[in-house]
Amino acid sequence: MRANLAKIFGGIAILLIILILVGFLRPAHWTAEVSVEAHLDPDVIFTYLNDLEKWDEWTMWSDIDSEITDPSHGEGAMRTWQDENFGSGRIRIVESYPPTILAYEVTNDSGAWVFGEFRLTVLPTSTLITWTEQGDLGNNPLMGYLAERIGHSQQKQMASGLESLKLRASD
Repeated sequence: MRANLAKIFGGIAILLIILILVGFLRPAHWTAEVSVEAHLDPDVIFTYLNDLEKWDEWTMWSDIDSEITDPSHGEGAMRTWQDENFGSGRIRIVESYPPTILAYEVTNDSGAWVFGEFRLTVLPTSTLITWTEQGDLGNNPLMGYLAERIGHSQQKQMASGLESLKLRASD
C-alpha cells in the first residue's frame, strides 16, 4: 500500500516539477491592439488621453484607489496605487505629442510591466484611435501560462474603454 502511495505522490511531484519548468520556458510577454473610428476632432479626444484624471471617466481606473501627481496631464504625469486587489504600482505618461501620440508605461511591484500607446490618425470625416499595449508578466512560472490569455482579455477591456472614450468625448 505504501509503495503504491509513494508512486502516486512521486508521479504528482514529477508532474508539478515539469509544469513549473515548462512555465519558466513559456513567454510571459503579451500584446494587444484595438482601433475604433470616432467622428470627433483629435484635439477633443486627446484631452481625455493626455490627462490621467480624465482616465477615470472612460477606463476602469476609477475602480482603483490611487493618487495622481500635479499636474495630472502631459509627459511625466503619474498615478500610483496600493490596492488590495491590484497590488501596488504606477502608470506614467512617457510621451505626449498632441494631438497624435500618447505613450505610457505601467509597472508594479510583482515585476510585471506594460507599455501602451495611443495613435490618433485624422481621416477625411473622423479620427481613427489605435490603442496598442505590450506587456510582460515577470518571472513567475505560472504567468507564462496566463500571458497568452491576457492579450485577448486585455483587447476586450481596451475595446470597451475606447467605446467609453467615444461616448464621453462626444458629450
